[in-house]
Amino acid sequence: MQAIYPEFISAGKLHLLRPVASMLTGAALCALFSGCGGGRESSAPSSAAERNLVAADLPALGDCLGQIDTALVKDPRQHALGLACLQGTLRGLTADGSACALQVDAESGVFRFEYGRQAVSIKWQDIVFPPGGPAIHNLERAGAAARPGVQLSRFTGGPKPVTEAILLRAGGRTGGSVGMPTIAYQYTENNQSTQIECRFGK
Repeated sequence: MQAIYPEFISAGKLHLLRPVASMLTGAALCALFSGCGGGRESSAPSSAAERNLVAADLPALGDCLGQIDTALVKDPRQHALGLACLQGTLRGLTADGSACALQVDAESGVFRFEYGRQAVSIKWQDIVFPPGGPAIHNLERAGAAARPGVQLSRFTGGPKPVTEAILLRAGGRTGGSVGMPTIAYQYTENNQSTQIECRFGK
């Protein structure tokens, strides 16, 4: 992954997502159990992930996110759900008119968010290994109201710990902007959070 430059971090609107609390909890568990998978992922998506998703694909995408959400409600630690129904690329523009995209590579379990010349990849993987219990992974629910969603999160320790998340949330069942999915990358450092949103289809 290329470096995240200050202009990248400052370009988006500032938002605090509900799932950040669970990410920070995961960070605390990470420090406690010392089994975290850190580091940035730079693997390129497979050719299948390069299939562009269009407006006609959005109802199926919403159903897919609903199925994953339901599975995570039943068992947040289970891995059987898979990401195959999310496979593909959603393209759009940010609020400042920059090209952006979210690529979901189900085979590799990677979400890749692209913004201008920048790219961030987060891999679905076990991050905490409690003694005597099942591992905890970094795929979390990130829905709002009747719009199910998921996010992959990553915590990087050090003098200035960083929490990142790539989020995909289904659109509403109505038309207009409410009917469009939410695609976003969130970066949190020193309790300051910035979110870059990608507006699908603009």
